[in-house]
Order: sequence, then C-alpha cells, then structure tokens
Amino acid sequence: MHIAGKSVVVTGAGHGIGRALAMRFGLEGAKVAVADVEEAAARHTAEAIGGIAFRTDVSREAEIRKLVNAVTEQYGQIDLF
Repeated sequence: MHIAGKSVVVTGAGHGIGRALAMRFGLEGAKVAVADVEEAAARHTAEAIGGIAFRTDVSREAEIRKLVNAVTEQYGQIDLF
C-alpha cells in the first residue's frame, strides 16, 4: 500500500503495537496523528516521527469526535483510521 503523504490516525499509539504501527507509517512518509489515553506517551511517539499527538480515550464517543475534527482540521482529511 502506498501511504506516503496520506493522513493516518493510529489509536493506542503510545505503546506496543499501536506505537509500532505509527512508527512504520511515519517511516513510510504518512502524516500521522498519534492518539493514546496517555498524553505523554502519545507525544513521545509523535515527536519520534514528526506527527501530531492527541490525548484520546477511545471508549468515549465525544473524544473520538474531537480527535476526528482536530485531525481533519490539521491534515484536511483522514485517509486511514
């Protein structure tokens, strides 16, 4: 899949598999929005790949809507979530 230049949101990206996915997408040239319930972990991942970080609890619909709105405002669209 060609993802260079695509806008990607990765949830749970502060640690583990989510972090690995975010890192890989960043290395492939995607614009990555890193979301995690732990704000510091999200920032750490985002800084490593030049992405943007969001503190998001995906069990809360309002926080997901806020994330989608913020990423869309920043990147213009979301290509992969």
